[in-house]
Amino acid sequence: MPLDRLNSLLRGICAAYVSPYSRKDATFTIHLTDQGHATVGIGPVGDGAAGAFVFACLECGLDWGAVLAEGQGLRVDVASDDPAFPLILLLRDEMSQPRCGAAHLMAGYVEAILVHVLRQVIERKNTAGGVLAGLSHPRLKAALVAVHDHPGRLWRVGDLARIAGMSRSGFMAEFRAVVGDTPMAYLRRWRMNRACEDLVTGRRVSTVARRYGYGSAESFSRAFSDVMGRPPRALVGQTDIRS
Repeated sequence: MPLDRLNSLLRGICAAYVSPYSRKDATFTIHLTDQGHATVGIGPVGDGAAGAFVFACLECGLDWGAVLAEGQGLRVDVASDDPAFPLILLLRDEMSQPRCGAAHLMAGYVEAILVHVLRQVIERKNTAGGVLAGLSHPRLKAALVAVHDHPGRLWRVGDLARIAGMSRSGFMAEFRAVVGDTPMAYLRRWRMNRACEDLVTGRRVSTVARRYGYGSAESFSRAFSDVMGRPPRALVGQTDIRS
C-alpha cells in the first residue's frame, strides 16, 4: 500500500465558512480567470486575495506555519484539465445560485479542492519549505508520516532516522534544512496542535496527556503552555481554538 502523506495531516479539517467576501481570518482563496484556469491560495491571504471569488477559513487545529514554510502562503495554479477544476466550477455555480444545503455543499467542495491541490504540491515538489516540502522528500516523508500517524509514540531521533533510512546526524541536518525545525521540536508542535482538537471536544487534560505520550498532566501542561502560549485547561470545551 502506498504511503499516504495527507491522511493524518488533514485529519478532521473543515471549512468553517465559505464566502464571496474578504475576511481577515481567511486561509483559503480561489481566483477564477477569464483564460480558463484558477489560482488557489492557502495560508495567510494578504494582498494576494484581490479578485478572489471564494474566501474560506480552514479549521482543524492545524497550524499552517507547521505545514508551509514559515510566514509563507502557497499559490497553486489549477489548469482546466486538472481534476480539481470541475470542483471549482461547481463551487462557483453553487455560490452564484445557492440552494438548499449550499453551506454544506460548498464546504465539501473547498475541502476536496484542498486535497487535490496539496496532492499536486507534494507530487510536483513545488514548495520551498515546511512540512509539505518534507512530505515531498524521498526519505523524510516516511519519518513525517510516522509522526503524523502515531504522535503519542515515544519517538527518538534515532527511530525516525532509521525509518527515513538515514544516519542520525544526516537526518537531523536534512530535516532542519527542509522542514525548518528540528525533528523533536516539530513532533512537539504536531502533538500540541492535535491535543488542541481533543481539548476542545471536552476531553480531560490527563486523558489528552496520556494520549500524546506524557507521563503526567503536569508535564503535558508545561509543554503545552510553552508551545501554545496558554494552559491546556483554557481550551477544554472551547468552541473556537483561535480565540
